[in-house]
Amino acid sequence: MLAFLLAGPGTASAATSVTFGITPATPVYGSAATFSGAVTPAVGGEPVDLIANTGSGWVVLGSTTTAANGTY
Repeated sequence: MLAFLLAGPGTASAATSVTFGITPATPVYGSAATFSGAVTPAVGGEPVDLIANTGSGWVVLGSTTTAANGTY
């Protein structure tokens, strides 16, 4: 299971809308995939984590921050 986590002390933690996408749309196991999206209202500098449940706990697969326009 994969999950998207947007959390922080700023405005984005109260986002009214979050979009999330993956490229390619049907990733192949073992190959690279790109996750992207946006938060509304747009706030820059907020942390975004992609996490997965390994069966023995949650691990962070990747991290980034939102751009000034709310995209990641």
